[in-house]
Amino acid sequence: MHVKVNVLSESAFTVGGHGVHSVYEDNLESLRGAEGVEAISDPFRKADLVHLHTVGPLALLCMYTAPCTVVTAHLTAGSLVGSIAGCRPFRKPIEIYLRWFYNKADHVIAVSEHTREELRRMGVKRAISVVPNKAPTVASTPTKADSRKLLALPQGQPVVLTVGQVQPRKGVSTFHEVAASMPDALFVWVGGFPFGILTSRYFAMRRLLRSRPGNVVHSGQLSRDDVKAYFCASDVYFHPSHHELAPMAVLEAANHGLPLVLRDLACYRQLLGDTYLAGNDGTFTQKLRNVIDSEELRKRMSSSALSLAEEGSASRTARALLVIYEELLNSEEPSLSLSG
Repeated sequence: MHVKVNVLSESAFTVGGHGVHSVYEDNLESLRGAEGVEAISDPFRKADLVHLHTVGPLALLCMYTAPCTVVTAHLTAGSLVGSIAGCRPFRKPIEIYLRWFYNKADHVIAVSEHTREELRRMGVKRAISVVPNKAPTVASTPTKADSRKLLALPQGQPVVLTVGQVQPRKGVSTFHEVAASMPDALFVWVGGFPFGILTSRYFAMRRLLRSRPGNVVHSGQLSRDDVKAYFCASDVYFHPSHHELAPMAVLEAANHGLPLVLRDLACYRQLLGDTYLAGNDGTFTQKLRNVIDSEELRKRMSSSALSLAEEGSASRTARALLVIYEELLNSEEPSLSLSG
């Protein structure tokens, strides 16, 4: 069976530079390299099926005009609070809209089992398949020394990396506090304000950046290719975010073999198993110190991180999506659940 699918994300012509846009790009690229499918991304062209990654006006129009719709549920009401300004008082209406939107689709894809559980608690009744995000395979990388030279980072200093938007939900204040407790290490936060003044507590976040410790660097918003240089230049990946579904930055860090120190969240326990060190505000400093000070632990955690890349690939994601598409177009109800 040959399937023509239109993969759409409003981030392609509005705001990029975030995980949803990265997953959209990766899905589109992997489908274009798969047999039995023609993948396009054009809201003005017809296809057998439309695969949506966002929930805005264009996506809403597709719900009424496309012959068949699949939506990847990147958003829940919980993930918006602490990300976009003014969402907290409207959490219930947002949840009502998202529930209606996901139930309007012919099929829903969750990026993790944790996300599927959250969607069910929201009242989503449609069949939900779990297709985890997979970061692109890293073919070859420059050396750490070359990457640091390119980025003008010191050669002998430990570098702790975080990648994400600057917003309260991502744990920026925790990042600064931990950095202040480890003055011998350089803490680099890659990411900025892709939503500008719409970012939750935008002006407070700006003040926080201005008052950062002396060993903290905020790079601002960068292209995805430029971000890769920071992965190559770093010693450990630190993600203090308070709420996540399936963050691409963590998966990309794992693909580069960086030891992972993450907040203890349910989504990580399901997605990553024992491949990372779980911490909280009271233990992050010691966890990072252990990784930086122990070469044996760094090597072991690096191997654990790389094992995540070996468990799945973009081609496997494309095959999983194609199964869903074909079963939908054959009027069957797909029940695929991929947890690895």
